[in-house]
Amino acid sequence: MNVDPLPHPQPAAGKPAQPAACANCEAALDGPFCAACGQRHRTERLSLGSLFAEFVQRLFNLDRGFLGTAKALTVAPGTTIRQYLAGRRRQVLNPFTYLVLATAISLIFHRLSSRFADVGIEASLFAQEGIPPAAQVFFARFVEWTFDHSLWITLAMAIPFTLACQLLFRRHRLHVAETAVFALFAFGHVQLLGSLIYLPSFVLPAEIWNFRQVSQGSIVVLIGYLVVAVVAFYGRSLGTIIKALVAAGAAWGSIFSAIAVGIGIFISLNPHLLADTTEDNLLAAVASKQPEVVATFLAEGATPNAERRQTALRLALESDSMEIARMLLAAGADPESRDGSSRSPLQYAIAARRPEWMKLLLAHGADPERRDQDGSTALMLASASSVRLVEPLLAAGAEVDAQRDAPLATALMIAANIGSPKRVDALLAAGADPRIVGSEGQNALDVAHSRVKEPLATALAEMKDSPP
Repeated sequence: MNVDPLPHPQPAAGKPAQPAACANCEAALDGPFCAACGQRHRTERLSLGSLFAEFVQRLFNLDRGFLGTAKALTVAPGTTIRQYLAGRRRQVLNPFTYLVLATAISLIFHRLSSRFADVGIEASLFAQEGIPPAAQVFFARFVEWTFDHSLWITLAMAIPFTLACQLLFRRHRLHVAETAVFALFAFGHVQLLGSLIYLPSFVLPAEIWNFRQVSQGSIVVLIGYLVVAVVAFYGRSLGTIIKALVAAGAAWGSIFSAIAVGIGIFISLNPHLLADTTEDNLLAAVASKQPEVVATFLAEGATPNAERRQTALRLALESDSMEIARMLLAAGADPESRDGSSRSPLQYAIAARRPEWMKLLLAHGADPERRDQDGSTALMLASASSVRLVEPLLAAGAEVDAQRDAPLATALMIAANIGSPKRVDALLAAGADPRIVGSEGQNALDVAHSRVKEPLATALAEMKDSPP
C-alpha cells in the first residue's frame, strides 16, 4: 500500500472546501496569501521544477526580484532607497543580498571575458620602464586576486564611504545603519553596472577593448554612479555634488592606500621582485606561462636552479605547465631541488596527486628513495593516496620493502591500514613482503585484521606463508 508521507487533505465529495490554514504560521487563510506572514498558499506537492521556477521568479521578477531592484536603482536610486528605509521593503531585495548577487555577476563576466574575449590580466599590462618582469607578474597576480575577493574589497570601500556620508550629511540625521544601507545599495549597483563594461570585449578586438579600458571604465562607473546616487538620495545641489565627490574619493582613496601599503610590505619582504636579473625574469616568464619567453631566457644563460623562495621547476608544476617543466628539466633543472616548503618536486607531485608530473620527474632522475622529514619514501606517501601514484614509482624501480621507524613501517602496511585493495594488490604483485613488522610488532596482515579489512586480510593471508 502506498502511503503519502505528507498530509494533503481533500474536501469530501459534495462539500465545499474549508478555509485552509497557513503551513508556515498556521493562521487562517482568506486568500492565496497569508495575512499574518505573507507566505503564498500552495496545495501542490513540492518538486524540483517548482523550486527552480520560484528561484527564477524571485531573481528576475521585474517588480520585486533582482532585476526589479536593479531597475529601481537605475531609474530612481534616491526614491528607492528612501522608501526602503521608510519600511517599504517588499519591492526590493535586501541590500546585502543585492550586493552579493551583483558581485557574483560581475565576477562571472570577468571570468568569461578572460576566457573567451581575450581580456585577461596579463603581466604585459604593467610593462613600464623601471618595472622588472618579475614585479609585472606580481602586479598581474595581485590584480587577479582583487577580483577573486571583490566582495570583501567592495565592503571595505563601503565603510569609508558610509563614514564620509555620515559626516558630510549629518544634518539629515540618519543613523549609521541607515547610511550603510544606502552605501550597500549604491556599491551593489556599481558592481552590476561595472559588469556591463565587459560586454564590448565580446565584439571588439583586444587592441581596442582590453583590460586597461575595462579598468578605466570601472573607475568612471564607480565615481559616476556614487555621485548620482548621493545627489538623488540627499538632494540636488552644487554642495551635494562636491560632497559626493569627496565621499567617493574617500572610498577609492582609502582602499587604494591600503593596497599600496600591502604591496609595499610584500615587496620589501621579497626584494627579488625589483631585481632585474635574468633568473628573476625567467621566474616571471614561468609564472606567466610564456614558454617562448622561457626559452629565450634559457638561451641567454638563465639558470633554472636559482635560489629563490620558489624554484622555477616548482612554479611550473604549480602552474600546471608541463611544456615549461620539460624545458626546465632539459635545461638542467634539478629534479631534487627543494624550496621553502622542504619538499622535493616528486613529493610535491604526490601531494598534488599528479601522476603525469611524477612520470616526468622520474624520467629526469628524481630519486624515489629520497625520504621526507618523517622518514617516508615516495612510495609510502603514494600508498597513502592512490594506486595511480603507486604505479609510476613501481615502474621506476622504487624499493617496495623500504622501511621506516613507525608502526606502519612499509608501503604495504600503509595501504592495508587505509583499506585499499588496488594498492595492496599492486604492491604484492611487485614483491612486497607481508611478513615485515613495524615498531609495534604488527605486520600487514595484523594491520588489515585490526582495521577490519577482511578482503585485504584474505589476500595477505594467502601471501603470508608463501616463500619470500
